[in-house]
Amino acid sequence: MPKRPLRVGVVSFDFPPFYERGGKASADRQSILPALLSLEGYEVVEPRFAGQAGINTPADVERCAGEFRTRGVDCLLLDLFHWTRLSLAISLLRELDLPCGLVANTRGGWNGITAVTAISGSLRELPGSRNLTAAERFRDTEPQELLAWLKGVAVYVRLRRSRLLSWGGSYGADMPFSRCDPAALESCLVREVLQEQEIVLVERARAITAASPRRVERFLAWLQSRGVGIHYDGGRLTPQALSFQTALYLAARDRLRLPVDPYLLFRAAPCNHGSLTRGRHARSLEALARQAGLSVVRCDREASLTSYLESL
Repeated sequence: MPKRPLRVGVVSFDFPPFYERGGKASADRQSILPALLSLEGYEVVEPRFAGQAGINTPADVERCAGEFRTRGVDCLLLDLFHWTRLSLAISLLRELDLPCGLVANTRGGWNGITAVTAISGSLRELPGSRNLTAAERFRDTEPQELLAWLKGVAVYVRLRRSRLLSWGGSYGADMPFSRCDPAALESCLVREVLQEQEIVLVERARAITAASPRRVERFLAWLQSRGVGIHYDGGRLTPQALSFQTALYLAARDRLRLPVDPYLLFRAAPCNHGSLTRGRHARSLEALARQAGLSVVRCDREASLTSYLESL
């Protein structure tokens, strides 16, 4: 599936009430954002307001937020030319809670810096939103900084739609606050953190080593063709050790190409040591798993699942 471009919502604000600048002032605005973003391959979503230069009322905020939701924008840029009613800007950003940037226009006699400073200060007083308290500030005279930020946002958006798959057991008796915190990662960085026992990866690597040794050789040759030097020390790094490490990497890459659902994909019965008992109950569990068409993942090379459970 082709990767869709980053959707950037761009919106400006009309003059506050009794802000005497004349009717022609709105038409004099020359924003660099639409052309700049389109040139870089981003998809620009810019609501239009008949007879206005931008958002002017709470109703405009609602309509703008609805259009951004419908179009599925990934981040917001506030295109600021002058002093703006802070409540309108804050309401829009809080309503959507997306990565946001504040762009101060300073060309053509405009002074958007005051609005950027005021909105940024107000956002830092809001609790509980990383997107809002970390709002970035830019000038229209420094477009490269804005483009660099958008590249980071594009990576972040892809991470938020991704899953993190790790192999091996968790630390600290699976207590999230001990050494690793999957819940925190899921709240701010990735969609889901999944764990598989390392035996799943090891068995795949063994299969690659046995059935497809040429894959390992081709990968090592590819590394060396790109300037990677390999120096075996006869101890920690041997041809056999490096080959198996390469097979583990290839196994991980193959695994990540598949839908991440270890219980359905591998047809393996999940193990939870705290809920399984010993003796005949363990053997009954294994028998039921096999009757259901599930393959029981062995916990080490010698012991079967039953003998392992009986040893607990």
